[in-house]
Amino acid sequence: MEAIRLSVNSDRGRFVIDKQSLKKEGLHTYQWIVTQPDHSRRILSGVTENLYQRIPTYIREFNQKRPKSELAKLVANLKNKTIVVIRKADEKKGAQEVEKALIKSVKKNENLNRTAGGNGGGSWAQFGKRKAALTKFKPGTPEKYYPFEQRATHIACKTSPTICKQRSAIYKARNKMTGESYIGMSTNVMARIRTHASKASHAADTSLSRAIQANPEQWEVGVLPYTNDLSPLSLREAEKRAIQVKKPTLNANKGGGGPAPMRKPKQPATPDASTPPPRPRSSFCGGSPALTRRTTQPATPDANPPVQPRKLFR
Repeated sequence: MEAIRLSVNSDRGRFVIDKQSLKKEGLHTYQWIVTQPDHSRRILSGVTENLYQRIPTYIREFNQKRPKSELAKLVANLKNKTIVVIRKADEKKGAQEVEKALIKSVKKNENLNRTAGGNGGGSWAQFGKRKAALTKFKPGTPEKYYPFEQRATHIACKTSPTICKQRSAIYKARNKMTGESYIGMSTNVMARIRTHASKASHAADTSLSRAIQANPEQWEVGVLPYTNDLSPLSLREAEKRAIQVKKPTLNANKGGGGPAPMRKPKQPATPDASTPPPRPRSSFCGGSPALTRRTTQPATPDANPPVQPRKLFR
């Protein structure tokens, strides 16, 4: 464990940090600890594979004239003392599981993280090469379904405030009569359901949209349990597991990738050898063969030109 204190440059009045101490390789956890004058603490936790790039992003936020985040506002108060504690993390557990455990270890009255799984500040794209730890995930059945309905001018879904609060999750759309189903993932479930309803209203060229448009009252959608607020990396792995177990009929492939298209791609027509090539057409209305413009060749000068008689004028 290494604690690095955040200092203030007296010349410019800006926060600075020793970047040389951030040149560490591998997965690391960090905790911004702000100690207030009454000895109370506020802590923000995170995980990263590149400390040299991640920590300076906080420094730039601290040096803004109008800080927006709660951490930056606390750091801006010079009466508070701020340090960042850096630890080497266990890479076998995965970035998300490590961050979850780290945030859970902080007291509720001291925690500054917005979610239990982190993902508040950084992008999980940096962990794209790392597999998500979802060994205990078993895709269940949505506890409640919300039906689609045909309105005057469009198709909509009757949702509730509960589903509107959920962000990252895996959802399942099914037909109550035929048993057709589709499983998808989204970091904004409400927006994705509205997108499916809009595509069905405009007859988009997908199997799910065509099926909903044919019988909107037979279709309903629900959220799979234990998938709320997962990171994008874990959502992709959980969606693959759910598609593998549930075996929906309208998914394009085992890894998601959107509903299967209804229309087959058009094959380019192969020319027949027996048919003659098309006759060239002109720009005239009669359709006669194209006319070529006659061009005159420039006259070549003669080596011995004839002598012209001189005319005399009086």
